[in-house]
Amino acid sequence: MKSIKHSKKIRSGKRVFYLPDDEQSHAYQMIKNELIQKYNIQTNSRDEIIKSLISQLTHGDYIYHTIPTINLFIFRTDIKNFFPSIKKHKLYQKLNNSNVLSTKSLQILKEALFSKRTCGIPLGLQFSSHLAEFYLEQFDLEIQENFKPLSYFRYVDDILIIQYDFSQNKHEQTEFKKNFLDKIDTLFSKHHLQRNKGKTEFAFYNQENLKSEMEFNYLGYNFKTAKSQLKINISPDKEAKIIKKINCYVYDYKKGTQSSQEFWKLYYKLKNTIYGVCSHDKRRKLFKFGLGYNYRYVNEDASIEKIIKKMQLSIYSCKLSSYKRNTLLSIIDCEKPKDILAKRYNYLKLSPAQQELIQKRLNMPTVVKHTDFSSKMFFYLYS
Repeated sequence: MKSIKHSKKIRSGKRVFYLPDDEQSHAYQMIKNELIQKYNIQTNSRDEIIKSLISQLTHGDYIYHTIPTINLFIFRTDIKNFFPSIKKHKLYQKLNNSNVLSTKSLQILKEALFSKRTCGIPLGLQFSSHLAEFYLEQFDLEIQENFKPLSYFRYVDDILIIQYDFSQNKHEQTEFKKNFLDKIDTLFSKHHLQRNKGKTEFAFYNQENLKSEMEFNYLGYNFKTAKSQLKINISPDKEAKIIKKINCYVYDYKKGTQSSQEFWKLYYKLKNTIYGVCSHDKRRKLFKFGLGYNYRYVNEDASIEKIIKKMQLSIYSCKLSSYKRNTLLSIIDCEKPKDILAKRYNYLKLSPAQQELIQKRLNMPTVVKHTDFSSKMFFYLYS
């Protein structure tokens, strides 16, 4: 098996992701399976965490999202530069001492972790997230012991802590925040981690009324209270990213040949952004994405309505026939903005005739087998 330093890499901003070949993927998957089976290491899904968070705040009221009369303090942060900052010697020592992995797996990990070209845990490998969970096991325990929170959520490096708020005035809230930060920073330092100060938020929900309404962002959602109800939208930064993506797709079309093929490429890219879409990823595993799946717990119209209006403006900025314009607008056609979240499209259940139509529209160069259609189509669409 070739060394990780010879693996293909892709860059996303400052982050480097490794793309293992088939032989490496098989070996890394075996390590992941060992971690799951022998140490019961599982990564929490984003949807499970958001559902639990809503349940905690509303005491299970999924219909009206009413928040009970209770004083709460919410702290949200993330671990700065998480995967590259993990102390690999400490991680390897813990793995070695725990007897979780076989000697063969430890040797493979040793090569991956201690390559001069990798920092901390390499991103993109099958076991990356599971190793991170293993590394943070003691950190999670100490959060529970030191803060005794009502709820503690962590999705990879994104952290949320909910506690009762016993503050009687603004001064007490300020003092509480200062002491809380000192305590949390001490814990971060103990585990050789850094708190991301730019992504740290405090929110108070206090009936007394130091501040009656709270607002915070977590895992792409914006949570806000209004008259004792929990309002859930897409967070402003994620909303902006979605709008930027839509605008980029339209811009590329306008600057291109504007051929029939390019139009249908635009159509499917916009559809894949807005709908809840099912397809296969590069490893032929089920992959769900798009607004309908990524933001299924949104219960307000505001952020969805803004995305719809921005998409309408982008579409009207193109020189299109009425048929083409209406075809694009049909993607966002709905009675209420929030209804868009119910739209679905499953590329894995298309009939041969439907697949043939898409191939014709996109002018795909070769006829694709039924079982390979979704992965081949996406490669052609986005490459």
